Amino acid sequence: MLRVDRGYGSDDNIQKLRNKVMFVAEAYSAVEMFHFYNKRQSIEAFFKSCKNIYNIKNLRTRKFDGIRAFL
Repeated sequence: MLRVDRGYGSDDNIQKLRNKVMFVAEAYSAVEMFHFYNKRQSIEAFFKSCKNIYNIKNLRTRKFDGIRAFL
């Protein structure tokens, strides 16, 4: 059973989240989900290290030109 924090809102939203998680769990094997999550963690680690190298606390935009102008 998936335990969900009440911060997600109404019971309807919690049920929708549970349905999505169950769909993903049925669609992929444990090994495939591990590799997917590992790739995601690698991308997050890359951005975290880039932020530390360039001393950026938060980016004010998600667009490439805006980030380039900010740096």
